[in-house]
Amino acid sequence: MFRKSLFVILLALMCATLVITPCAGEVIVDVQEMFYPTGWMGDWQDLTVDDNWNTGCHSGSNCVKVEYSAEGSRETDWAGIYWQYPKYNWGEKSGMDLSGTRTRKLTFWAKGKNGGENVEFMVGGITGNTYEDSISPAITLGVQKLNSSWVEYTIDLSDEDLSSVIGGFCLIVDQDDNPSGCTIYLDDIVYES
Repeated sequence: MFRKSLFVILLALMCATLVITPCAGEVIVDVQEMFYPTGWMGDWQDLTVDDNWNTGCHSGSNCVKVEYSAEGSRETDWAGIYWQYPKYNWGEKSGMDLSGTRTRKLTFWAKGKNGGENVEFMVGGITGNTYEDSISPAITLGVQKLNSSWVEYTIDLSDEDLSSVIGGFCLIVDQDDNPSGCTIYLDDIVYES
């Protein structure tokens, strides 16, 4: 009798705990590990990407540092980089299939070196001759003015087709918005539930 009562009490406490403290978002895919910063666009020579930056990261020992010189090397007056799957994939191959996962959003942390940097963040939108990103058109947060301290951003993917994600993450900077260039830091870029 005592064991049965103890079991019922423990079971009730476990259930109460589950109701009171729901699980936080579960990381499904770490973009920094599974996608590759190989999708250079626009004045791509004006960008440098260090995906092993190790100073002042949001969490862990490495984050991403992106520098934009705004020199207009190819006269497009903007530059961008996609984190692609697989590497250098502009639609020649299918993307990563996340449709069987519980992925509901892409979250990431970003900051600017000085604050006031203007950056557009997006996911998806790559279309090629053979394959198309299943997230099409791209989902964008629009241009965001960064702070000099870390801020978390979220792109909702709950209603998106995730069967072939080619452009796992993208950032775009514009010369008009950043005439002197800018430095951006990114960390914890993850697809999660």
